[in-house]
Amino acid sequence: MEIIKIDKKIEEKVNKEKLNVAAYARVSTDHEDQLGSFESQKLYYENIITKHNDWNFAGVYADEGISGTHTLKRENFLRMVNDALIGKIDIILTKSISRFARNTVDTLKYVRLLKERNIAIIFEEEKINTLDNTGEFLITVLSSVAQQESENVSYHVRKGHEMLLKGGNILLGSGCLGYRFLNKNQKIEIVPEEAEVVRLIFKLFLEGNSLAYIKRELESRKILTYKKRKNWDITNIKNILTNEKYTGDLLQGKRVKLNPFVRSVKNKGESNKYLIRDYHEPIISKEDFIKTQYIIKEKYDNIYGHDKKKTSCLSHKTKCGFCGNSLHVVRRKKTGFFSECGNRKENGRTACPNSRDIHSEKVFNIIIKGINNCKNIINNSKDKDLLYVKRIISSKTNLEINEEILGKIIKLVFVGGYDSYKRPLPYMVRIVLFNNYPLSDYQIKKITIEETINIKTKKIYEGWVSQKIICYGPPGPTYKRTEISKVKVVVEIETTNSENCTLV
Repeated sequence: MEIIKIDKKIEEKVNKEKLNVAAYARVSTDHEDQLGSFESQKLYYENIITKHNDWNFAGVYADEGISGTHTLKRENFLRMVNDALIGKIDIILTKSISRFARNTVDTLKYVRLLKERNIAIIFEEEKINTLDNTGEFLITVLSSVAQQESENVSYHVRKGHEMLLKGGNILLGSGCLGYRFLNKNQKIEIVPEEAEVVRLIFKLFLEGNSLAYIKRELESRKILTYKKRKNWDITNIKNILTNEKYTGDLLQGKRVKLNPFVRSVKNKGESNKYLIRDYHEPIISKEDFIKTQYIIKEKYDNIYGHDKKKTSCLSHKTKCGFCGNSLHVVRRKKTGFFSECGNRKENGRTACPNSRDIHSEKVFNIIIKGINNCKNIINNSKDKDLLYVKRIISSKTNLEINEEILGKIIKLVFVGGYDSYKRPLPYMVRIVLFNNYPLSDYQIKKITIEETINIKTKKIYEGWVSQKIICYGPPGPTYKRTEISKVKVVVEIETTNSENCTLV
């Protein structure tokens, strides 16, 4: 008797009549010559796949003008991985490791993720199949080489920019409110009508008005932003008030990119800055600018301090239950951090009169308790929409839900809302769960107001959470301090993407 051991993965592939094969192509610039290469890649892979009798053509996924140093903006790459995970793709063809990703961590992450599901990636130039035993070792070495190449290019670009600045040359963007940058002539020209808006902003601020008041004043006068938008942002107004360009000076090197795998950040001494005095025609006098900086320092820095809060897993996810706008976290001198409606903060209390300010830490505690209360309901449910959340929670069955898990399962949190009789109910926390989380789980997704209002959900739990908190009504005649001991919690699951649930 002969015993033959057949690998399970091979057996699964053999039993399939045909394999679904897709290709991935990427060009890192959007120049015309590169776009020609992009189209030729798509045609090339389509021909290869259709020639194989045992292959089904599953499409070509491609990203144009996108860098390979990270996957954050590579939408088609993430869509391809997602389709592979839900069974639409068995094999992925790509030209080389550097086309797939130039970041070793990203390369290994997705190779291992797909390998666990028995999905092969074939790199043509390196002649590597990721399902082979030696595949991962070669990929690790070669992807490290591709990453080092990106780092070298980034280093030389930074050095080139620094040499240009040392030589008296300047690097300009597209412009800012009040100015247009002429890169060819290295000149900065005033736009008269926009310059008047800048003078108005400085004038209002020096008269003692707040940033929120200036925002409302600009919008009431129907003055457009630099990007021709009707609504102004408080942060942009503050950036205008702190921009040295309006005095005629030009500061180069404000931001620096430390490596090709992260976004540029404020330059806090990592690289040299270059100040060119009286480079162009000023809009604001230096005396007014100095006064403005002094007021900003006294009014904001000394009151709120310099400590930056750690980015929360609930960032861009907590919304006002009355209007759908984001909740802003504000620091009070004596009472700590509070969540308040951004709409009411920027547009006045009449914009959202029913909202209440609630201690941020208390909101977080309510969410944790609410999810823990319905954890057994989720684990015992056979609802397909809860498949993803159930998978995440069941992996930590004996543990309390923590911040890491919350970041993966929560899509939205509404603080406050209305009851069945349309009466304001400020002491309610409505939690909406994902049923299909994006693969780039380290990226905090900003959710639009329209999405928060129009989201389709169904309720899976409703109950009361014991939590002593103090709420504050909107500033004004109706302002009052309220103390409560229980908060109503409603947990829901979104039903908008129930067909393609990604199990990661």
